[in-house]
Amino acid sequence: MFRHILVPATNHPASAHAAQQAYRLTRALGGRVTLLWVLSSDRAASREEAQAQLQALAAGARRPPATALLSPGSQEAAPAIAAFAARSGADLIVLGVGGDGSAADDAQGTLALALAANSGLPVQLACAPAPTQAAGGRPWQRVVEDARRVPRAAGAPGRPKPS
Repeated sequence: MFRHILVPATNHPASAHAAQQAYRLTRALGGRVTLLWVLSSDRAASREEAQAQLQALAAGARRPPATALLSPGSQEAAPAIAAFAARSGADLIVLGVGGDGSAADDAQGTLALALAANSGLPVQLACAPAPTQAAGGRPWQRVVEDARRVPRAAGAPGRPKPS
C-alpha cells in the first residue's frame, strides 16, 4: 500500500489535478501527502510565491498535507526530488501532466522517467483534462472514434468480405 505520496508541484494547472489525485488515493488507502515545490531561484519573493501556491493546492485536502520547498542549487531537479523522496519516506510520486502534447508535457514526461530511474519509486502521471476538451470529449475518445472511421482491409474482422 502507498502510505506516503509525494506530489512535486508547479504553477501548471495539472499540479492541482495531481494533488487531487493524491488526496483521493489517501482517502481510499489511508496515508499522507506531501506537496513539494522545487524552487528555480532562492530569492525571498520566489519562496513567498511558492508558499502561496502550495497553500492553494493544499486547500482541497481533507487532511492538510505537509508542504516543503526544495532548492536544488546546481543539481538537476529529478535527482533532488528523488533524494527528498528517500529522506521523507515517500513510496509513490504523483506528477501532473496537461495531456495536450505541449513542451511542458514533454518536460514532465522526461521528469517522470528520470524520477522513476533515480528514485526507484513508482511514478503516477495524473493527466488533467484540457479546458478546450470539456465539450469535445477526452483525447482517447477521439482516438477510438478516429480508429472506427479508418477502413479495414478486406477480410479483416468486423468487416464483411466483398462479394
